[in-house]
Amino acid sequence: MGGHDEKPSSQGTKSPEQPKGPSRPEPRLLEQVRNVMRLHHYSIHTERSYLDWIKRFINFHHMRSREDLANGAGNNFCYT
Repeated sequence: MGGHDEKPSSQGTKSPEQPKGPSRPEPRLLEQVRNVMRLHHYSIHTERSYLDWIKRFINFHHMRSREDLANGAGNNFCYT
């Protein structure tokens, strides 16, 4: 119509999230933190600082799982 190429609207046809299946594993912890911080437009310097503290926390607790730390094992990090 009128020489314009009309493209069909893509609203409602595609989900913005990628499907999670055998070919797309769930992102690791630091990648999840990075994604949330970018979603909320944190500064790159803040992102790096937070990720550094998270890495220190993980190393301090010798790579224990979240479930192990939920039982109170993570309470001594700031007091050492």
